[in-house]
Amino acid sequence: MAIIRNGKAYPKALKKAVLKASKGTRSTNEVAEDFNISKGTVQTWRRQASIQRAVPTGLARHQAAAAALKAYNTPTVQTDSHGVITIAYKGNIYR
Repeated sequence: MAIIRNGKAYPKALKKAVLKASKGTRSTNEVAEDFNISKGTVQTWRRQASIQRAVPTGLARHQAAAAALKAYNTPTVQTDSHGVITIAYKGNIYR
């Protein structure tokens, strides 16, 4: 299946080859020139690949999102060595 963007269709094999070639010390410009594609396309594919590596898939992804939401909605209370109480709740910190 091809990746279609702005009227251009790129085979998935090309994307894999570009990502493989872009690992290491090669610049975005070098890779783009070698494969005759735009620098922006290489940058987009690199960014997408890094996001896909960072985000779990399937049920693990759902569980990670649920855990993050629960942690966000659950207040945490901490006391430091000086006796200052800190409460974190929904992204806000209260002292």
